[in-house]
Amino acid sequence: MVDISAERGWLATTLRVIGLIQMIVQARWITDPPLSTLPHVGLYTARCLSTKCGLDTLPQLAEQHRQDSQFLLKNAYQLLNPNELQL
Repeated sequence: MVDISAERGWLATTLRVIGLIQMIVQARWITDPPLSTLPHVGLYTARCLSTKCGLDTLPQLAEQHRQDSQFLLKNAYQLLNPNELQL
């Protein structure tokens, strides 16, 4: 489908098909936060990382981890649902 639409010069259709394929492969909507594709990171945690910590992408998370390897542990109470924390 990508080949046909690209061959005919339908750029918008080609980009939408690529987005659809990406959503199917990653099992996520295109509007979901990029960090929600990581294992064990749900929509709630990905949104918390974005709003509370300013991390929207995997490179930002990797850079933050490089600077402070304990970052996620320090912010666990903000990032996890209350029923995900075991005291």
